[in-house]
Amino acid sequence: MKHITRDRLLTTGEADRYDKIREQISQELPELISRHHDRLKLAEEKMNENNQTNIPMGHQEIEHEILVGLMKNNGWTQRDKFWYHPKTPGQGRLFASACKTQQRWEAEEERKRTLEDGTRQVLCNKCGEDVRKYEGEGENRKSMGYYGLVDATFDGGYFSTDIRDGDIHTFSLCEKCVAELMKTFKIPPITVNYFD
Repeated sequence: MKHITRDRLLTTGEADRYDKIREQISQELPELISRHHDRLKLAEEKMNENNQTNIPMGHQEIEHEILVGLMKNNGWTQRDKFWYHPKTPGQGRLFASACKTQQRWEAEEERKRTLEDGTRQVLCNKCGEDVRKYEGEGENRKSMGYYGLVDATFDGGYFSTDIRDGDIHTFSLCEKCVAELMKTFKIPPITVNYFD
């Protein structure tokens, strides 16, 4: 859920509107969750029916058992048809969705590791240039680190209008593109220089 900080208090009308929205959400959420779980169960049942007709049962069972073992080794637990992980308490996922989530987490961890040791090339999503700065030439050339905005991540929330709810976006911007972007801001960012 997004947290919005304002430099003013809400008007009475705005506060009433937000209270009504919160009340509506709290009333509708249990039914929405229940319908979502029902749809997921139905989709998994249909998928299982299709898989059973296309894949020999022995191979399917072996592959499934291997994946179940890997998921449990990574902290996932199964309750009924849903899989849960301590990172996201209360968010049950069907098996295929849980596997995809685990793969995404592993890819993110690998990105972090290569970023920390400085071996990963990070390209600016706007101009395509490397966000690392270098010193020296030829064989003596060495990276001085990453400059700019590296692996910035945000996602669309429940009330998003411009970003689709559930979409997670990750991007990087070089120092030059960050400076150009900040020049377009109607409200300038807060800037502190620790040399002053």
